[in-house]
Amino acid sequence: MNALNKKTVEDIEVAGKKVLAIDFDIGLRSLDLLFGVSDKVVYDWGDLVTERCTSEQAIIGCEVDLLAAPRNFSEDFTAEKVAKMVKSFKKSYD
Repeated sequence: MNALNKKTVEDIEVAGKKVLAIDFDIGLRSLDLLFGVSDKVVYDWGDLVTERCTSEQAIIGCEVDLLAAPRNFSEDFTAEKVAKMVKSFKKSYD
C-alpha cells in the first residue's frame, strides 16, 4: 500500500467508518494491487452480480474492505444488477 493510500485508510479508521472500496476498473483491477491483496482475490463483483458467489466470499477483508473488479467485461453486468449489488451493502457499510 502506498503512502497516499495508507494515509487515506488511517483517516477512515480514525473517523470510525466501515468502508467498502469497490473497484470498477474492469480489466485493470488496480485497487487490489494498491491495497496489497491481489493474491487474496478469488471472486470479484462480477461473480457476485452473476450469483457465482456470496458477498462474504467476494469481499476481501483488510483495513478497508475491498470488492475487486472483474478481469473481463460481461453483458451480464447490467446497470440494474450493479446498482442492486451496491445497494445491498448499505446496511453493512457507511
